[in-house]
Amino acid sequence: MQTLNGIGTKLYGKTEMDPDGSYVATEWFVILYLPIFPLGSYRVWPEMNSIDMSRETVMVQEGEKVTYTPLGTKQQYRRLRVNRHWKQIIATYKVGFIFFMLFLFVMWLLN
Repeated sequence: MQTLNGIGTKLYGKTEMDPDGSYVATEWFVILYLPIFPLGSYRVWPEMNSIDMSRETVMVQEGEKVTYTPLGTKQQYRRLRVNRHWKQIIATYKVGFIFFMLFLFVMWLLN
């Protein structure tokens, strides 16, 4: 998953967690980190690589490898495609809609 200035792909959701640390998440095309279109659902296992400090700062958060660059972030996962998880997709749309409406409300207040 990779975003550049908030545009790209990102995993949202965490359901059907297994004892091995895997869970089902949905990959989304995002704009300003808001989910626009679901690209598919996956059983994901976060990569547990060591911290690499050569050219980019890499930090491990909750067992996931996250690379921070000046323009965005990149997360690495081992994943297996599964059927679309519609409950998760609908819930993500609901949360995204709420944040979008809050954004519009704040913009309205500022005018």
